[in-house]
Amino acid sequence: MSKSYTIEDVLATPTAEAIDPEIVKDIVNRPPFVHIPGTFNARDVGANEHAGVRSGYIFRSGTFEDADDATLASLQKLNITTIYDLRTFRETQDHPDPHFSGVQIQWCPSTVDNDLEKNFQAKVAQKLNVRC
Repeated sequence: MSKSYTIEDVLATPTAEAIDPEIVKDIVNRPPFVHIPGTFNARDVGANEHAGVRSGYIFRSGTFEDADDATLASLQKLNITTIYDLRTFRETQDHPDPHFSGVQIQWCPSTVDNDLEKNFQAKVAQKLNVRC
């Protein structure tokens, strides 16, 4: 890394201003970030000492729409056996979850798009016997 920076300076960067790609690469190649091909912004939730959960137990990431065999290999290496999909119904319809052998995907939307969807999500949750 040829450029020096402080994380405080990076965090203070206005959203409309680009961050030097070398700095971004340096940041995302260190904890809490983990590399999972086919997704982005994957992080170990427990990597922060104040997280209240052990490292390597809970991960979070962006969508898996570009997932492939390398994605599955990474999930297996990290011992990930369940994915909780927090996307809305509309998002799951536009970009369906991939199927990974040995990995269960639970849909548990964090938000709803409209009242019709809210009712549908409640029925799905009741049928699956889950509370979301």
